[in-house]
Amino acid sequence: MVVFVVAMLCFASVLLRLTRLQVVEQEMWLRESERSSARFESRSFSRGWILDRNGQPFAAAEEAHDLVFAYRDWRRDSVAGQACLAWWTLEWNSADDDRPSMALAYQQLELGVAGLGEVSLDTVAAVQPRQRRIDFGFYLSRLFGRGVWDELRTLLALGHPPQDFRLNQCADFAAGLDRCLQRADREAGALADLRRVTGITSGELLSAMDKVANKALQRVARVQQRTAEKAAEPPTLREQYRHSQELHVNFDSDRGSISESVPYDTTTLVAIRGGDIPGFQIETEERRVYLASVADVAPLIIGKVGSPGKQDMDPAEANRIELADLASLEDLTAEELTRYEELRISVRETDYRDGEERGSLGLERAFEVVLRGRRGWATRTIDDLSTHHEERNPLRGLDVSLTLDISLQRAAEKALDAVFAAAPSVPGQAADSPSQWMGAIVVLDPRTGHILVAATSPRPTRHELSADYNRLSADTRTAPMSRRAFDSARSVPAPGSTFKPAAALAALSAGVIDATTTFRCEGKLPVGDRSMGCLGRHGDISLAEAVARSCNIYFYHVGRNLGIEPLLSICDTLGFGRRTGLVHWNPQLLALGVPVTSGLREAAPRFKPGPYSITNAMTMAIGQSPLDGATPLQVAAMMGAIGTGEYVAPQLVASVEGYGDVPSRPGVPLEIDVRHLQIVRAAMAEVVDRHYGTANDLALRHPEIAEHVAAKTGTAQDANRRDHSWFAGFMPREQPRLAFAVMIEDCGFHGSEAALPVFMDLLDRPAMAAFLDAEILPPGPDEVAR
Repeated sequence: MVVFVVAMLCFASVLLRLTRLQVVEQEMWLRESERSSARFESRSFSRGWILDRNGQPFAAAEEAHDLVFAYRDWRRDSVAGQACLAWWTLEWNSADDDRPSMALAYQQLELGVAGLGEVSLDTVAAVQPRQRRIDFGFYLSRLFGRGVWDELRTLLALGHPPQDFRLNQCADFAAGLDRCLQRADREAGALADLRRVTGITSGELLSAMDKVANKALQRVARVQQRTAEKAAEPPTLREQYRHSQELHVNFDSDRGSISESVPYDTTTLVAIRGGDIPGFQIETEERRVYLASVADVAPLIIGKVGSPGKQDMDPAEANRIELADLASLEDLTAEELTRYEELRISVRETDYRDGEERGSLGLERAFEVVLRGRRGWATRTIDDLSTHHEERNPLRGLDVSLTLDISLQRAAEKALDAVFAAAPSVPGQAADSPSQWMGAIVVLDPRTGHILVAATSPRPTRHELSADYNRLSADTRTAPMSRRAFDSARSVPAPGSTFKPAAALAALSAGVIDATTTFRCEGKLPVGDRSMGCLGRHGDISLAEAVARSCNIYFYHVGRNLGIEPLLSICDTLGFGRRTGLVHWNPQLLALGVPVTSGLREAAPRFKPGPYSITNAMTMAIGQSPLDGATPLQVAAMMGAIGTGEYVAPQLVASVEGYGDVPSRPGVPLEIDVRHLQIVRAAMAEVVDRHYGTANDLALRHPEIAEHVAAKTGTAQDANRRDHSWFAGFMPREQPRLAFAVMIEDCGFHGSEAALPVFMDLLDRPAMAAFLDAEILPPGPDEVAR
């Protein structure tokens, strides 16, 4: 009988315990069960690389370790968090879901923990709803041990609990308080070590923790407000509290970045002492890197990444809140269920998050949707029968291969820098003029339009682009943020005499001149009540000599006899007056589904508006107004068209991973007689070959290259600035495989005095010399024989 009674008493105690778990504490343990049985893990993706034509990376990605903070782990597992939430639960007000700051939680930690001992049994008994009282007990158990809450619950169960009973009168409270304060000391020491190895001050660390916590609390408040607005009738106190706790389960586990790319010491500390610094974890992410050897090569074209902006984060935040709002509903309509699934995919995979990277400049921005990729995720759900796994691997961003050649781009930029560093002064130069020359070099393949070089100077370094962006953008004097190869923050110069070959083609096609036509140059040409000048007195001069000597008078006659319309027509044929379509207007990229909308801008067409006079036609024939602007890219494309007989639009993107090569746009035949093209090409060859040619210095310095070059120098005049210097052409003379343009802006020198020396300096660079030998110039006699 005694054994039977003992057994029944044991059975009764187990039954009472099960009743308390399943009835009294059901809601709290249900939430804990949901947290334990349903695990969601986000998996980061790798950003696609940007490569040059040979597969060398301009921009790569590498693994980095970030220090992150989860508010839920801190409030559940740290002494400061448990004390803070115990007081918040005890004093919860449905109209105020605010919580103390991190700084206050740590400043008043010891006082707050000890102060819980002064809470009376009557205060605990008055806590409503009942679930809130049970949650308060949960935090007491985590702080002081299970015995304290068990004793309080037993006293609360009595019909007449003792008067003026306080928590510190519980048998296990003193021992529990000692253990709690010892644990707080260990956590404080670990937190101090974390600050030391990361170099973050106490204020910065607490502020970053507050930012993560406040974001979760603000999301909870927004969903509560939306729910209240949609509710047919005011919720009960119990419903308000339960809804609040469900939302905290949803949002408090979000991780926020404290420090990115932390050193090895930090990862080691978190691995060893992670239990003493609850809430802090090391998260592995992929970060964009610009390798040191190429970081400063074409930085304005490649661009940079930054944090997502308001235009990205606001929609992501709205989606997250709407998803939580739908998740709180018990019954969803078919439309709501569809929307719920859409939002879940968006929140998990595509919406921007704090700490992620977003392209903010150049190709990084233009190809953001291609380069970014998608996050992966994994869920594990445990029910009473089995464990369910569901996962999706992250999708790596797609690689974008450019037509640029890193070695040639670097060589061109160094050639510009070398000349600019020793730019000579110009007579009459204003005191406030830039101390450096500014300009660009473009090299492209005229057969495909592939741009091999698009160099600009001055240009920012990668460090300046990140640290000094605002100052650089505000500098209108030297405009270091200008991509002068195809755009400019300042006015784009006219092409000057580099346009004369195009004017010659228009005149030959119209029958106004032929190869033997001559005009007399006396240095001046009277036009109405003024005269138009030339740099020399050339006497009777033919077309070939006029091109070689760059005689303005000859082409004034051409313009006067030809009129404006044929000149406008040849401009349109050769790509002037319209954007080349590098990125924004490239139909091939649009057809591939790449929604490029920003990142790289091209100079807009800048023809002077009509009506046009004969004088306009004369000045346009020498490459001046009304042809007010031309970028080096447009001039190089024009030279390529003259050399090959067809215009091929320039192209910067060679291929996109998964889509294959981006095909070159079909060439547009010039519809010009081949004999006329040959006449102009021969005249451009004399620019280099003849002793009086304006580019004869090239033949003196690089005779083995000059014999294959057809080119034209140019000087563009500007009423408000100093002259701009041009040198452009193509090689070889037969079946060209390379076209180029060099523009030195606002230098005050002629084409042969500034742009040509820069081009010759580029030819001296080993990378360019090797490229010409391997891919451009025909083999020499020894190589042919071998």
